[in-house]
Amino acid sequence: MIEAPIRFCVTENEDDTATLAWKRPSHVLAPYVGEGGEALEEIGRELDAVFAAIARLAVTTPE
Repeated sequence: MIEAPIRFCVTENEDDTATLAWKRPSHVLAPYVGEGGEALEEIGRELDAVFAAIARLAVTTPE
C-alpha cells in the first residue's frame, strides 16, 4: 500500500496575506516508482498538471 501525503498547505502571513505551498505529486511519489513502475510515474505527472491548475485558480484575483 502507498500512502503519500499529497496536499496543498495554506499559511497565513503577518501582513494578512496567505502563502500557498505544495510539493509536486511526482516528487512525493518518486520513492514508490520502483514498486509502482511507469504507471505511477505517469500518475505523478498528471497530478503535477492538476495541482498547477488548482494553484493558478487559487491565486487568481477575482474581478
